[in-house]
Amino acid sequence: MLTIDRDTYIRNILRNDYNVLFKVILRECFNRWTVFKKYKYGKNVYKNYFTFLLEFSRENDAVKCTELLVTHYLEKWPDLNKMNKKGVKKYI
Repeated sequence: MLTIDRDTYIRNILRNDYNVLFKVILRECFNRWTVFKKYKYGKNVYKNYFTFLLEFSRENDAVKCTELLVTHYLEKWPDLNKMNKKGVKKYI
């Protein structure tokens, strides 16, 4: 599970759209982010932490970080994306 400090750090990176830092973290943590189920932030419940990060980056206009998330997802699971386009397609 993510600690509060790490979670806050990642949100700050997304808010400021620091894509170079985020790219390093994304490579290291992507698999864990997709495994977490039902991530809660505020009053919302997300399918997983990855879904939360996509939504959070869109809300904060972090265009570069959003592109990194979508690109990394499509590279990791191209076949999964063909079967379930609803998950990421709405964020592109």
